[in-house]
Amino acid sequence: MRIFFAVSNSSTYLNLLKEEKVDNVLISFAFFKSAYKTREIFGDYQPKNLILDSGAFSVWSKGDEIDIDQYAVFCQDIIKLFSETNCYCVNLDVIPGKFGKRPTSQEIIDSAEQGWKNMEYLESKGLKVIPVFHQHEDFSVLDKLTKHTDYIGVSPANDCSMEEKLSWQDQVYSILVKQPELIKTHGFAVTSTKQLYRYPLFSADSSSWTSPSRFGTIPIVTDDLEMKVIKYKDKTSVMKYWEYIKDWSIEKLSSEDWKDRITLSIKSYLLLNKIANKLWDKRGIKWK
Repeated sequence: MRIFFAVSNSSTYLNLLKEEKVDNVLISFAFFKSAYKTREIFGDYQPKNLILDSGAFSVWSKGDEIDIDQYAVFCQDIIKLFSETNCYCVNLDVIPGKFGKRPTSQEIIDSAEQGWKNMEYLESKGLKVIPVFHQHEDFSVLDKLTKHTDYIGVSPANDCSMEEKLSWQDQVYSILVKQPELIKTHGFAVTSTKQLYRYPLFSADSSSWTSPSRFGTIPIVTDDLEMKVIKYKDKTSVMKYWEYIKDWSIEKLSSEDWKDRITLSIKSYLLLNKIANKLWDKRGIKWK
């Protein structure tokens, strides 16, 4: 299983990922826009695996749309510029309805049909496309996708509780495990232990690793193999968990030292990745 670090167009964040030798990165066309500018921001950093996402949800929530031809060119150029990297292109999703409102059944059907057309168009451009099955879509869409490809995205809905997300994902994976060969899945914004330890994901992504700089938190993997998020208050609150981080060469964790806290966050998510892989290895799931 691979945890992909979703990142904005920040050279500081990327340099920290490079320093920690992070192999898996997800970037959004909505943030980066130019493949050549992206190459410039990355510098000599070439992760092993790069997932290119359109950022359709972020753009849709602002009332805008993404031009599929511009997105296709972006993906094609990224592949050329990152010649040492294995690149996948997430399908250009069509988000049903309007932001802030539950879509109608017909809007969901129409968006799924247009999403299929977008996938075929991007594939015609020579791109390796990850199509996405969304919560609220009919399960006939999942059946159609698994007959088309062996690597799909699974996207829980943002407007659902964790319990609702888990219930839906339980249904999804109860179907997938019955396939002759286990379908590779990518979980979008799926890095909680409730999900990583529960589903045989091939990959997943999240931007939560950046939370130390945004919310003043510190994620630490504790003895029970859970990710504990500590809200930074003072040095004493951090020292309670020093046994988990003392060997990681982190010297400062004050509220001002956000780079150190980000580094610790990266290390924590890399450790979580290893733990999840060991867990699924024991369960007989070993991805090539």
